Amino acid sequence: MLPPDHCPVPSFDDILDSSSLPPPGPDFYAARRALWLTPRPVMRHPDSTSPSVSRQRLEGLLSTPDAAKDDYAWNHGVKKVWGVLDTGSRLRRPLPLSLIVCPPLPASVPAFTM
Repeated sequence: MLPPDHCPVPSFDDILDSSSLPPPGPDFYAARRALWLTPRPVMRHPDSTSPSVSRQRLEGLLSTPDAAKDDYAWNHGVKKVWGVLDTGSRLRRPLPLSLIVCPPLPASVPAFTM
């Protein structure tokens, strides 16, 4: 048996299927919204306690000054992660959102174009 923090989290569709909802209309919408807003447990990745070597390398690349416009950071890690996310695929191991989404760049930094 899996420990409680490693048990699969039901999808929203699973939650809807197991709920008794009123017929379509305003009450249905309100009940569905309430289910959506109810916090669900977060499934932890088994290796979430120790970041992988590739994640540590990526964090190192992104912690350098001007990493957002650095060709070295792009070519040695960011490009591969971006390629996976751009195709709509999942990463093998989850990354913190702070590594995926960066704050807006100052106006003095030219925008990246392909």
